Amino acid sequence: MTAICAQYMGPRLPLHLTEVPLPSKLDDGEVLVFIELAAICGSDLHTLSGTRSERIHTTMGHEGVGRVAQSARNTVRVGDRVTWSLVDICGTCPACDVYDLPQKCQNVRKYGHDGPGPSGTYGTHILLQKGTMIQSVPIKLHPQLAATANCALATACQLTADLPRPERALVLGAGLLGLYCAHLLESIGWEVEILEKSDARLRTALSAGFKLLSSTTDAVGLIVEAAGSSELLQCTYPLLRPGGELRLAGLVHPESQLGLSAEDIIRRCWTIRGYHNYHPIYLETALQTAPSFQARFPKPFELGPVFSLLEINEAIEAANSRSHLRVFVTPETKVGVPSVMLGTPKVLGALNSLESTP
Repeated sequence: MTAICAQYMGPRLPLHLTEVPLPSKLDDGEVLVFIELAAICGSDLHTLSGTRSERIHTTMGHEGVGRVAQSARNTVRVGDRVTWSLVDICGTCPACDVYDLPQKCQNVRKYGHDGPGPSGTYGTHILLQKGTMIQSVPIKLHPQLAATANCALATACQLTADLPRPERALVLGAGLLGLYCAHLLESIGWEVEILEKSDARLRTALSAGFKLLSSTTDAVGLIVEAAGSSELLQCTYPLLRPGGELRLAGLVHPESQLGLSAEDIIRRCWTIRGYHNYHPIYLETALQTAPSFQARFPKPFELGPVFSLLEINEAIEAANSRSHLRVFVTPETKVGVPSVMLGTPKVLGALNSLESTP
């Protein structure tokens, strides 16, 4: 068996579709998944633009949902619809075993950043490792929500956990991470407003009942940075009240200067926390939360357009427009209906015969 993977070729270069071998036998704990739907995350766009570094020939993509094709785990069966944690962990290093930070495991392997094999979601298959959390996905959950649960939604669940009593909050960014954060904060009683530069995303936020920033004089107790924009963050510091908290997640790239002095932080008694990847326990929380997010959007539900794997570079271009909450890629002839590629040695020929999904 072989798979098709979309590999990174360097900053500002198109991704390259490559045929790679699949293992003839799985090692203990491994699970081979046929990708149903993958999503293009903002962090991937940072890599493709050259803002973040990556190894050449790495198979990209980490957000996704799929069906189990082979399993070497007792808890996962062939045919199960699943999603998985962003990272594979060892479970024994200090980060895993002492500090309860498995997402920062000393031996971590992150999907979409782990080399040229079937280790990313931009392809037909992904090989999940022994230290990866795998969760079953309800059949009724919309594929676009299921595909983003293992990154954007799970991250939002951790970003909005362990907060003090509700008050006014500001979320920076009306992309998917920002709207997930706003939704979760509202669900626990916070008064939430959003700041975003994209008119298209603002219209989407309004259609789902989210509120936009209305006052630049009223203080907020919490700012959640989910936009990846230093500009948005630096212009909103004056809104954060003394003793307020700043939670950072989107600025995961070198061009992320905060524009703050230590004196600012000390005199205003601010708390600043960073969130990278997420603790795997929040993947289960994300799947529980997803239906309530879907319910607030107009029907038919759609976070963004779906492209075929053959159109991966067109999909990247659409994602870069910032006109959509997410852009999706599928190797299937129709979402939810496996194509002839599953278990077929001539994967590349089958892929080239697919009709695109606009």
